[in-house]
Amino acid sequence: MAAEQSRPDNFDHVPLLMKVMFAGAGLLIMLLAAGAIPLDPAKFRAPHWVVFAFGLAFFLAAALTFIGRHRLVHPAIYMFVAAMMCSSLAVLFVWAAAWSAGPFRGSIAIGPVAVTAAGSSDVVDRVLFGAVALLAVFLAGLRRVR
Repeated sequence: MAAEQSRPDNFDHVPLLMKVMFAGAGLLIMLLAAGAIPLDPAKFRAPHWVVFAFGLAFFLAAALTFIGRHRLVHPAIYMFVAAMMCSSLAVLFVWAAAWSAGPFRGSIAIGPVAVTAAGSSDVVDRVLFGAVALLAVFLAGLRRVR
């Protein structure tokens, strides 16, 4: 079992500071979305539940890095956390594909950085978001641990 726990895909190579930062960022985003940390509602460009799902995805990604070493000992817990993270991401991409106001105008902003594709339309962007949502749903349904 000790050989299994030292495998490089157990996230042992990820620095502890990075794991804590991801968990903290996810928790902070969830607290902002839940209203536990006051913020002007005009600052939100998405519904609070979408922002909460985004924070949850960050937090669960960090949780996976913390429990990755024990995934073979407690596979049900590991797979539950992984499925919840993928489901959270699927919710985000479904919202972007179907309900976000748009128009995307061929660009996607991640914080202050915008990635623009010339000649792209909202339909193409929404189809791509939908495809990624389907991929996340598929990944959430996977059952294999090893």
